[in-house]
Amino acid sequence: MDHKTNDEPPFVTTLAHAAADPFRLLVEAVKDYGIFMLDPAGNVSSWNPGAEQIHGYKAEEIIGQHVSCFYTAEDVAAGTPQRGLQIALEVGRFEEEGLRLRKGGATFWAIVTITEIHDSFGQHIGFANVTRDITERKQAEDLLRASEERLRLLVEGVQDYAIIMLDPTGKVATWNQAAERLTGYQAKEIIGQHFACLSTADDVASGLPERILQQAVAQGRYEEEGWRARNDGSRFWANVVITALVDAAGTHTPTGGSSGQVRGGRLAGAERRLEVLGERGHHRPVGCRRNAAGLRQCLPRPDPA
Repeated sequence: MDHKTNDEPPFVTTLAHAAADPFRLLVEAVKDYGIFMLDPAGNVSSWNPGAEQIHGYKAEEIIGQHVSCFYTAEDVAAGTPQRGLQIALEVGRFEEEGLRLRKGGATFWAIVTITEIHDSFGQHIGFANVTRDITERKQAEDLLRASEERLRLLVEGVQDYAIIMLDPTGKVATWNQAAERLTGYQAKEIIGQHFACLSTADDVASGLPERILQQAVAQGRYEEEGWRARNDGSRFWANVVITALVDAAGTHTPTGGSSGQVRGGRLAGAERRLEVLGERGHHRPVGCRRNAAGLRQCLPRPDPA
């Protein structure tokens, strides 16, 4: 007569057992998640193929071992494994993202959820542990953050151009140092404000800022030279380029917005060159002085402010 023993790993089963227990079959089929049980003391009492794939241990190697073997030495010394079990016991669930160990000592990033398990009488019988390897996602996030930081440093390093981001409604989302120097607005003053505050009152009244955004979205890009307003109300002549930002599908989305580049000081430079030419004209024939005066008439009228 055959006797059934209790030393069979709960999730290492025959097809007949799996067929009799659909939940067991489901857990066995999961490969992307390590799903296993812990007894009340935190020792591994079951093991599924996903756990073997993630951690590298076979069921016969790991069952009976304490869950702390999946934690780094620093976390073990800090009492992290026991603290996670205690929180799960007290509130029913514990979740965290952090480093875990594979067999052999290699580390990986994981999201771990530990849930307290009790029987039909309410008696605590252990914990369910679900582990997901998120190493690739974490690496991609780190690469993205590094890329964004490089871009930020690049934009901050630009001295001659105000480079800003606008959301799809035209509100300022980012602000670089050149923008502050050119317009007089600090980031904390301007972020969240509509970029129309950088336009003159006449341009705002005529609806120019909205037309600029519409054209940038429709054509992908807008460029002009014209007056812009500083924080103190003074004006400056600027070259402005606004480019619509789109997602991978080519859609102008709420996370896209527009980027703007503003370069000022061109009029001042032209005026100074004409002043120099005019000054030199006093020592040159009258015709040369007339040329300087004529060129000055071609420039936009200076700011009355």
